[in-house]
Amino acid sequence: MYNAHKITDKVAAGKLALGSHVGFDSPFVTEMIAGCGFDFIWIDGEHSAIDRKDIQNHLMACRAAGAAGIVRVPWNDPVIIKAILDMGADGIVVPMVCSLEEAKQAAAATHYPPAGIRGMGTRRAVNYGIWDKNAYVADTDKYILTIVQIEHIDVVKDLPEIAKLPGISGFVVGPNDFTMSMNTPERTYTVNDPEVLEQFDKIGEALAGTGKLFGVSGACSEKFIRDWTRRGVNFMCMNFDFNYIVSGAKNVMQTSHTILDQLERAY
Repeated sequence: MYNAHKITDKVAAGKLALGSHVGFDSPFVTEMIAGCGFDFIWIDGEHSAIDRKDIQNHLMACRAAGAAGIVRVPWNDPVIIKAILDMGADGIVVPMVCSLEEAKQAAAATHYPPAGIRGMGTRRAVNYGIWDKNAYVADTDKYILTIVQIEHIDVVKDLPEIAKLPGISGFVVGPNDFTMSMNTPERTYTVNDPEVLEQFDKIGEALAGTGKLFGVSGACSEKFIRDWTRRGVNFMCMNFDFNYIVSGAKNVMQTSHTILDQLERAY
């Protein structure tokens, strides 16, 4: 089953699509997280140690849980993108897209000729020939989301033109890298500095009304959700697999120490 629609259907209904990140090599953890009700799982092939086989296992776990499997590739490289799409990814996040030209390259990598340069080798993408290959090839945008990640201030000026590209499904902001791109030898910025917030607002204004997906990646908090929904995002990806494990472990330790302290005082 193709699951990109788990995101697009939610957005079309005027609702916020929710996802979570994974970076461990365990597809079992991914299946558990996806099974909690997330619309999609962001499989991080950029900042983790997972390899191609791990990514494929994660995609299988997403499909088993009924969530869209979106892979952030290590770089804007058509060779890497081609292989991951043939594994059956529901979408690709291309990191650090800094210009209109780089966005065009990303779009080309996810589309077959004449619209792009993707090579033919569908395999798992069409369930090894069980699904309709011709339909998949003819309407790639229905089955695959091509999402560029906004992580550098240089790309802001090009967003209106990138949004016009037919091969780009949407955008996702990476607040931390974006903030770092504003750093100078004289000043280091934080994500809460007024100048950074102004740029985030500009991104929201540039993408409003484009009809493209517009999302953000970060840590879950009330402020984060409120700030970015105000800017008009229609999908969010929050927290990592390690966050849930660390949070659960800390909770056990805190609860245990609280009870033990109470018992000690009782004696």
